Amino acid sequence: MFEALSDPIQPLAMAQVAERHGFTVWSSFSRAFKSRFGMTPGEARGQGVMAAARASALQASAGALPDWLRALDAA
Repeated sequence: MFEALSDPIQPLAMAQVAERHGFTVWSSFSRAFKSRFGMTPGEARGQGVMAAARASALQASAGALPDWLRALDAA
């Protein structure tokens, strides 16, 4: 998810990224994203490739990130 936001080669609209990860409400996605990564989706987009590398490391250490975010959205 983080990679999709910050990939300068294949940019997706931020709403598309949220929808692909199970969020139908943008504000829920934005809050969950900021809670998990410590920055807004827009800030992540601005950081590009370096942000994607950091996210990969966080995702690997956290386990099933998409499931965690979906659970937060459902709460």
